Amino acid sequence: MPSECDQFTQALIEAIAAALAGAPRKPPATDGRLAFDESAWAALYDAHFAPLAAQYPVKAPQANPLIQARALAVDYAFRQSLAQLKSRLPDDAWFWEVEAFLDLILECESRQLVDVTLPLTLLEDLFESLPLAQAVTLFDYVEARRVRISVGIVSTSGKGQVLLRVCNELIRRCSLGQHAGFAGRVLVLIATVFPLTDRSGVNARGDFHTDKADRLPDDLGDISKELTTVVDSGKPSPGAMYASLRTLQRFFTNPRLLANNPDFAEFQQVMGRLIPELSPVALAPRKPAPPATAATNDELGVELEEWSPCLLLHPDLISLQLTDQHFCRQILVQALVILQYLSPTSTPSKFHLQITQERGEWVQRTRDRLWRLFEDASSGPGLDPFFRTVLSVLRHETRWAAWKDKSCPALVAPTAEALPDLLADYQKQAANLCSGVERTPLRFPLGTKELTMLWRQGDDHMADLRSEKRRRTVPDVQTYFFDSLKDHPTSADLEFLTEKEADVYQVQAWRGLRLAIRSHLTQFPTKPEDYIQRLRDTVCDLAPAPTGNKDEGEEDENDEDENDEEAEEKSNASSSSASTPVSVSS
Repeated sequence: MPSECDQFTQALIEAIAAALAGAPRKPPATDGRLAFDESAWAALYDAHFAPLAAQYPVKAPQANPLIQARALAVDYAFRQSLAQLKSRLPDDAWFWEVEAFLDLILECESRQLVDVTLPLTLLEDLFESLPLAQAVTLFDYVEARRVRISVGIVSTSGKGQVLLRVCNELIRRCSLGQHAGFAGRVLVLIATVFPLTDRSGVNARGDFHTDKADRLPDDLGDISKELTTVVDSGKPSPGAMYASLRTLQRFFTNPRLLANNPDFAEFQQVMGRLIPELSPVALAPRKPAPPATAATNDELGVELEEWSPCLLLHPDLISLQLTDQHFCRQILVQALVILQYLSPTSTPSKFHLQITQERGEWVQRTRDRLWRLFEDASSGPGLDPFFRTVLSVLRHETRWAAWKDKSCPALVAPTAEALPDLLADYQKQAANLCSGVERTPLRFPLGTKELTMLWRQGDDHMADLRSEKRRRTVPDVQTYFFDSLKDHPTSADLEFLTEKEADVYQVQAWRGLRLAIRSHLTQFPTKPEDYIQRLRDTVCDLAPAPTGNKDEGEEDENDEDENDEEAEEKSNASSSSASTPVSVSS
């Protein structure tokens, strides 16, 4: 068995070397695609891995010692191949070959040829053997393969723990002053791969870094005495401003110091001096800095716009620094961050600060003052978006801190996919409860005798609904006015009616107007007094006027013919009566 495993290991190492030799030579991929496409992988598998799979089958019980030895041989073969790559000096071609090697492992892992943790374990070995500058280049590959790496990942087991270990080690190696951008990329990767509700290193509760706290230097003497120094013009002296700035840095490094009474009083004094002095410079329209003043990170070759304000503090340069707009803005942002930390809107269970009500009111007033200054500076078209960005970040951080203090609850409500199953369970339980109950038939199926009889009488309910006898028809105009509007009150009588009675009469009058508008429009009165009474007398006395409808016109013509015939009969009768001699009685 040992000789057979050795043969398998050597054959696998040769297959890996042949696969890497046939891999395409190209720059590092940034679109997430593997170096081996489907056709290339099929040819590679048939040429190198299929014979090994046939000779050393994996479809055997896991308790088989041969299978366990084969898994160890696969791990050893890939590690030996990686050791051969690490023995060379890194260059562009070396990074291309490393990417092809990692793509090969990812493809084998997706086809269940290797263990799921092997790709990230080998990646961890690569990061440990590279300096940080070259690790940044290799991290580009990790970001490009983020989707492939995060398939089926769980932070509590398997390759999730390996990825967290790799990312945390990279963050530990980063310098706070020179590699903050790279550390942020690593944190973004963790936040993207793992869900927000996962208790990983991103959403865990943070702490203050007090190892390198910015304190007042000893060689400057007791500079805290300068806090009360004021020049003749009423403004604080440069030494007092320098002392205030150094004191603010101490509180910004560890805001928990403000729980002490002397420190909080000193902080109030510092804020009362810095805000009036720095606000005019910081809120002025921004001036672009000359390109020659840009700093450069020598190690990574990254151009930096500014340095941290605490690194720029110097007693000899304080007069110039107080006129620098970027410097003043950073100081005000630090002050607002401290006030945000002390604000009563923050979660009390996180900060554990004993702040009295009076101090809390002062913190809220000062914070609102700075907040309004920032909002005024960021409002309006064409203005600098610096302060608007700061306010957006602070709002987000407030909600983020409150969410973390609640142990990171789920942000998305659970779906309702299980409701049908739950309803089926309830129906099943109800059926089981009612299975032994004898149901007595109702005496009347519809609940009452009348409803049951009414339901049984109708044979065809739709035919009953379509019946002309049951349908409502529009009444005749003269009939409606004579019957419904016969007792309609006059304008004087409406004043003595209740609101409900007046509404009833108004509805009846409106219906009468709608009926009469098509046939008696020309007879509508012109005076508003007793309008309905006048119209009723007119409608009841006159015949309907002709309309433009063809059918109604024909009916009107028939009515006119009948009227003519009646007139002729009356005239004939009168003529006959006139010609007949009238006998006069003596």
